[in-house]
Amino acid sequence: MNKPISTINRILTALYCLGFLAFLSIPVLQMQFDLIPVKPMEEFRKLATFPIITLSRVQNDYRGVVKKFEAWFDDNFGLRNILIRIKNQIDYSLFSVTENVWVGKNGQLFLKLYLKTTVYNASIGVTPDFQKNNAEWLKLDRGLKKKEIRLVVLEVPLPHTIYPELLPAAAPKPPKILRMHHFRDFLKANDVLYVDIEEILRANKDKPLYPKADIHWSDIGACYGARELVNTFEKVEFGLKNLWSHEFQFTGYGPLNFRGPATRFMPLLLDVGQRLPQINKNWQLEVGKKNGRKMEFSVCPMARKPSFTKSLLDLSDIGEEVKTTPSTKDISRKKPRFH
Repeated sequence: MNKPISTINRILTALYCLGFLAFLSIPVLQMQFDLIPVKPMEEFRKLATFPIITLSRVQNDYRGVVKKFEAWFDDNFGLRNILIRIKNQIDYSLFSVTENVWVGKNGQLFLKLYLKTTVYNASIGVTPDFQKNNAEWLKLDRGLKKKEIRLVVLEVPLPHTIYPELLPAAAPKPPKILRMHHFRDFLKANDVLYVDIEEILRANKDKPLYPKADIHWSDIGACYGARELVNTFEKVEFGLKNLWSHEFQFTGYGPLNFRGPATRFMPLLLDVGQRLPQINKNWQLEVGKKNGRKMEFSVCPMARKPSFTKSLLDLSDIGEEVKTTPSTKDISRKKPRFH
């Protein structure tokens, strides 16, 4: 009776050992043959390379060789990418958090590094390095003014500055006074032209000013920035007020094919596609005709057409009036000094 049981135990033990060896060989086979195709991750760093191993190097620096080998293995062993993606997918789908990204309300993504930096910089306030940086900006402005060039600074707030209420409960909250506010006050106090769009974005935060997976603003946010930039030019150069005053029309979302920078910091097993906010291009104005050709310009940088300033230069050459809304005033023939 004992012999059959002993034989079965040996068979089971052998199968267990073979299975364990087969399991251990999977990463090696994956490294060599890429059995499970997985999209490479964007890690924004150079992965460790296989170290040069010689007898003399092992004798003289054994620990260093072992350390470099471990670093190479950690970065390159088979199944690494898929295991990281599975882990991130579980964190994202079940717990709404990943190692590098906060998942906020309505699916808005916030980069942890940017939020941490914002909070830290606000906590230390105005430092000698910050003052040195401000002095460099002032030096640049004064140097450009000597060449009759006007420096214009437009600072784009990050999403967590405009939408702090969308941050998850566990995320640190940015204070009301940030380093960008100290920078803004310094430039304004020293007569540097600063285009302040923070309050304009806050007043229109009911619109999708940022894609959910991006730290950069959407077409809608960019158009608000462009409008304020143009109006600032007009006020300073021509004494006009709110030349570009119409409201932008949010028309919905585009196709599910956008993958913003935030998703690159949280590689998932299943890609998270985003729909970009769309806007009606109702800002295009008819300028007239030049050499028998009808001209149009757009004051939104997303339209890939001649800029507003260039159109003013064209107008100064052909001497025709702008055909636009009744709120538009006559434009001076003085050429802008902005570069």
